[in-house]
Amino acid sequence: MEQRTYHTTSSSYTLPNDPQEHERLELQTISINRMMHDDPIRADLNSPLRILEVGCGTGFMTNYLAEKYPEAEVIGIDLSPVPCTGVREGVKFIQGDFLELLHGPAKHGLQKGSFDYVFSRMLVFGITDWSGYVARVKEVLAPGGHIELQEIDFNYFDGDEKLLSSSWTWLEDQHTAFLERGLNIYAGSNLATYLKEAEFLDVQMRQFRWIFGKWIGHPETDMIGEYSARYLPPANFGAYSKVMGHKRTQQQLDEVKKQMFEAYAWTDKGGHMRFYVVCAQRL
Repeated sequence: MEQRTYHTTSSSYTLPNDPQEHERLELQTISINRMMHDDPIRADLNSPLRILEVGCGTGFMTNYLAEKYPEAEVIGIDLSPVPCTGVREGVKFIQGDFLELLHGPAKHGLQKGSFDYVFSRMLVFGITDWSGYVARVKEVLAPGGHIELQEIDFNYFDGDEKLLSSSWTWLEDQHTAFLERGLNIYAGSNLATYLKEAEFLDVQMRQFRWIFGKWIGHPETDMIGEYSARYLPPANFGAYSKVMGHKRTQQQLDEVKKQMFEAYAWTDKGGHMRFYVVCAQRL
């Protein structure tokens, strides 16, 4: 059996942190950027001087932000060491849990009210309290600072926006088991609500189709379509197994794997999840 490595913190994050995972994360980031028409930052920013990325993974977007805003100091935080080479000037990486670092003895430059922009993407398998996370981000934002959250929702639709996943018992089982750990696989569609409840201003939400396969007439989704059909079934099954493995027999796990891989297979019918990009401003 293939052995994967994971972070050693108390976080509920369920995905690995090895070179194989780094390769997947890098491709995922590039694919999402392409899906967003190579315009992955949607907050209305005006020359930010301090930028924070929470859950920076391989550091790809941290470097991207430093290139886009060369006058800014850009800090990336992740649970695991960041395997980034060619770090741009102005970039700093910190290993740790954002919530723990924020209230720990060493602030690592995470002082309250000190950032103009905080960005995070695909923390769906790591955040156990979205309202709490949003509140902590608000703490470190300066007045007038911007927050941008980019997350998926695991509901699955066909090309005509008909919900297909309502009958997937394994997905509901996964949702229930993840909720027991505080994780919400449908967080994406709730992001705007979290920001409004935290009294952020000018909450703006955009949706993108996270395609599995081909969406004819939309070449910007070709890369995410190929990526999704190849990488997401094993990645999600790995997360499912890590949380549900002790509750299922091997035969049951094999059946779930079969159903999951069939559900997420390549299609030219426009099958997709929804990817939510939500931006707002602190008062």
